[in-house]
Amino acid sequence: MTLAGRVGVTRPAGRGRSLAAALVACGLEAIEVPLIETRVTSDLAPLRRALGEGASLVVLSSTTSVPALVAAGGAPERSRVAAVGPATSAALAEAGLPAAVVGDGSGGAALAELIGRPATPGERAVVLAAAGGRREVVEGLAGLGWLVEEVVVYSTVPCDVSPADVVALDACDVVSFASPSAVEAFVALRDGDGRALEPRPAVAIGETTASAARAAGFDVVLADEATDEAMAQAATQAIGRAHGS
Repeated sequence: MTLAGRVGVTRPAGRGRSLAAALVACGLEAIEVPLIETRVTSDLAPLRRALGEGASLVVLSSTTSVPALVAAGGAPERSRVAAVGPATSAALAEAGLPAAVVGDGSGGAALAELIGRPATPGERAVVLAAAGGRREVVEGLAGLGWLVEEVVVYSTVPCDVSPADVVALDACDVVSFASPSAVEAFVALRDGDGRALEPRPAVAIGETTASAARAAGFDVVLADEATDEAMAQAATQAIGRAHGS
């Protein structure tokens, strides 16, 4: 198979393999350079307290939230669990916590709209969130009449990227992003001469990430769905842009 172009995969270590496989299946070369890592909090007392007070709705906006919910004992009885997208839903199902509401992976605002208004105004919703993360789902649910408690269960921080990995990523025709944090980490990279890497065609999963990438100067192709296969298909379109076709 002749590889048509190189695509940078920037997901946390160990979480980019399925996307890399989908890219190779499309005839592309996958260059895995993790730009961010996630750290689940060791203090689950705030989450246990929030869940223990009862909630009609428990919302997870990332697969990273799933281990925290499991460690805290799961959702309260009779609570609905909502997942931002298929990947988070699959992680919940694997942990024995099926989601009642599954978003399309495009972001928190879309998930809040899908959840809709509570049966009774003021019903409690507990949102498992990232430190410093975007608040679309929190604000969206509050605007719909939910009493929202946001509990930070993990943080996302930039990785240490080696000079060799910076060179490898800079040589990619296209870069893929699955979160605004990855976009920010790419923008912060510097080459051996201390220069920022040039924006290039990019593939994004979800409109929230796409907006962050556009704001940073990338020519973005938005994946049709929040799946690795859709990301790979979008990458083939982005490769065409990179090669001027």
